[in-house]
Amino acid sequence: MTQLLADPKQEAAKRRNKALAAWTGTVVVGGLTAAPVVVGIGAAVSGWLTFKWLKHRAQWGLRF
Repeated sequence: MTQLLADPKQEAAKRRNKALAAWTGTVVVGGLTAAPVVVGIGAAVSGWLTFKWLKHRAQWGLRF
């Protein structure tokens, strides 16, 4: 059974890392520039990536 779920778990880890990197980048760039437009765009993209990650986990029935 662990062999069967290896791919979805690896894909979920990749998506998690992308979302985490996007949030980190948003905070760093937002802190450096203090531009609300940049922070808003970064937060929107980061939120979308986080949604895609959570949706993937829900589709495969992966628990936290």
